[in-house]
Amino acid sequence: MNAAQPNRRIRDAFLALVVGRQEELAGHPQTFSDADSAAAGAGGPFHTRIRVRARRLTEADGRADQIRRATRRLALAAIAGLVLAGLAGLSAASAALASPPPVNLPLVLALLVGVNLASLGLWLLLLPLTVRAGSGFGDHLWGWWRRWRRMPTSGHPPAGLIATRLLMTERPGKWLFSAWVHGLWLIFTLAALLALTVLLSLRETVLVWETTLLNDTTLQRWAELLSLGPALFGVPGPDSLPLQGEAARSARQSWAAWLLVATAVYGALPRLIALVISLGLARISLARASRDEQRPGFARLRSRLMSATATPGITPSGATRAVAMEPASPDAPAAPEGVWQAIGLELEMPPPAPPGAEWHWLGGVDDLNSRQTLLARLPRLHVDRLLLMVGVRTTPDRSVERFLGEALAAAGANGAILLVGQPPTAARRNAWQDLAAAAGADLGVFWLPGSGPERLSA
Repeated sequence: MNAAQPNRRIRDAFLALVVGRQEELAGHPQTFSDADSAAAGAGGPFHTRIRVRARRLTEADGRADQIRRATRRLALAAIAGLVLAGLAGLSAASAALASPPPVNLPLVLALLVGVNLASLGLWLLLLPLTVRAGSGFGDHLWGWWRRWRRMPTSGHPPAGLIATRLLMTERPGKWLFSAWVHGLWLIFTLAALLALTVLLSLRETVLVWETTLLNDTTLQRWAELLSLGPALFGVPGPDSLPLQGEAARSARQSWAAWLLVATAVYGALPRLIALVISLGLARISLARASRDEQRPGFARLRSRLMSATATPGITPSGATRAVAMEPASPDAPAAPEGVWQAIGLELEMPPPAPPGAEWHWLGGVDDLNSRQTLLARLPRLHVDRLLLMVGVRTTPDRSVERFLGEALAAAGANGAILLVGQPPTAARRNAWQDLAAAAGADLGVFWLPGSGPERLSA
């Protein structure tokens, strides 16, 4: 197999994710006959055709260059962090051996690998919780960066911004972030090992085991425990080397070799294993995410790319449902396009989405308990646009205004209000517009003709 083929598959999977997320926000897949024809003609399973189409699209309209620039910026930031980690490792090793002789050997080892092992243990403990919750440091970093750059939360973000968000917040990016952290500690330890080797080779350093509180028996047991790792590589420990006194000073060369091997075994080796595992999981997550055919950004393309093999009469999951629209009144804006996270007030189920719009139903919020539950969920959902659906006959009172303001603040999103039912009167529409402005729903008030709330909840 060509060595470039796995890299190309990874690149195509990432391009498919970026294009799919863009088209989810737009509410419909972009039409590009050459890319669609190439994907349909490529044959194979659906996810393969999606990747072919994404590659053709991004190469044709310049989005591939935007994605490369975004990933290059993140790569440069990651490399800068690795360089700083290497400098920190050099400094730590120099500081550990800078004390007046004799140098306390277990103290040197603790300085070089103690924090490393502690942070690795904490990562292992929190790993199941992080995987189950789907959150991580990358989510907070993305939110901070978006506010710092004053990025809009609605509209159609460029491909580079989508790629950056994928690498910061979604599961493949979280595994890449974990791999980067493990890489930082690995570079730190390797740099410390290099500094230790150079310093121990160029100057005489006496390494001994010293203690104030522990007795000789306890010190011996600690030394034997710490020597389990180096013993795997044939390096002798306290069973054959003296711990204290002049005999220990004469065995300084053996203890120096023990220190180098112990630093590698306890500092570098665990991080190398964790780095390989994280990179493997990142690759698996990327492949799975790009094959998630139920996501709206992919599902809408099934009839177009799989027309020869599509099953008649079956609508792909997540596809936009078209409805017969009643004529809109000239003074009321139509239903908003794009993808919305929708909540309902006095609506037990959402109305069908019109062409060009799609909403992901978060549930009804008719009582205090449901509202509190939703407010607790919103910060974890990464909502960009929140849509409050209400029946036209619903009264726009202060409790609705207060809840909508709290929901928008919890989600950190732009918001809008959708009136469902018969055409609203001018007074009722103005009342809802005033409420939207007071609550911070800056995308306005829309109207969707259709059934009233009593028919929707049937």
